[in-house]
Amino acid sequence: MGKVPFKGKNQDQTFELIKECKLEVPATVPQDAKDLIEKILIKKPEARIGAQEIFDLMNHDFFNGIDFDTVTDQFPPEKMELTAQ
Repeated sequence: MGKVPFKGKNQDQTFELIKECKLEVPATVPQDAKDLIEKILIKKPEARIGAQEIFDLMNHDFFNGIDFDTVTDQFPPEKMELTAQ
């Protein structure tokens, strides 16, 4: 089950975490996934990964092994393990 990137003790605290862009990524998330999450959730949209050049996003380590030219013809895996290695 997934978790939200910003979670405060109450709605006001959660909103403050979002405004300050303070997130906690669980230690069980692999480093390449953590790096991608942090780069996607940058406060300024123009500074986010892929905002200037989509290939920056597509070439991120998280997507190693993905053939974007044939991705629409592929089937998803049965289950993805998102645990740190």
